[in-house]
Amino acid sequence: MKLSKLISIAVIFVIVQGCKNKSNDEDLSSVNEVEAVVESGMTAVSGSLDEQSNSSFAFQSVKANSIWSTLLIDKAQAAACSRAYLQSCSNGVKEIQYSNCSTLNGVRQMEGYVKLAFSNSSCTMNSNGDSVTRTYSTEISGPRGGVVSNSSDAAQDYRLGAAYGGGAKITKTSSGYNLDILGKHKRMDRNGRQLFNVSVRTLQSLEVSGGLSRAARRVSNGQLEVNHNLAKFSTVITANNIQWGDCSCYPVSGSLSIAFSGTKTGSATVTFTNECGVASLQENGQTSKIELSYCE
Repeated sequence: MKLSKLISIAVIFVIVQGCKNKSNDEDLSSVNEVEAVVESGMTAVSGSLDEQSNSSFAFQSVKANSIWSTLLIDKAQAAACSRAYLQSCSNGVKEIQYSNCSTLNGVRQMEGYVKLAFSNSSCTMNSNGDSVTRTYSTEISGPRGGVVSNSSDAAQDYRLGAAYGGGAKITKTSSGYNLDILGKHKRMDRNGRQLFNVSVRTLQSLEVSGGLSRAARRVSNGQLEVNHNLAKFSTVITANNIQWGDCSCYPVSGSLSIAFSGTKTGSATVTFTNECGVASLQENGQTSKIELSYCE
């Protein structure tokens, strides 16, 4: 083969590989804003309820190259990262410390703590009014320079009003449970660059019926506020009979009504489907698919 032809082939290969690598890097350089809001809101709800039902962290992403699936907990980690709920009760408190919690050849690691403070010293919720408050500070390091931090510590959102925090509180009622996200703050950094920052809380309690396990639970009403601190907009989310199955921490039926304010205005509807980890977004007369990629 002539030298000129070899050089041409080599140049083409470099160009193709460069475009390919650029595409992969772009996948890991931003997070779709509405998808991030839905994902953050639902993981705040599911994570709180999953703790009490001792559901696994496991989730097989339907989007293998998602920024979330490359940085966060997957099925391989679930066996090593147990729940605080499984710890022994000491004066109404269960707590777990995570240190390099990982089984995927060490490429993903979780550190930090989760603490459950029960109103009942026996760490049970058998009577109406019994409650548990879940506080935490965790940091998950991924294989491509990414770090995701979750904290219940008080902090301000982009509006710079009063700080809020406190994690999540579940209270037993005569008809089921009330869930209040008192305050949660989450951010993602990659190689020193902040890609994502949200603050989550409830404005009105979410109503949980059927039980706490994924297969039994139903969530309706209430108002969940998710503030996107980088894009500087807020969302108020109302749950419409969302139901879970056994496949993951995401609902498999029901819908969310979303109202935007701030730099983004208008409304949207998210409908969950039987396809695990997939939802349909209707916004501005357009329908698109949202793929949800992790549990916490």
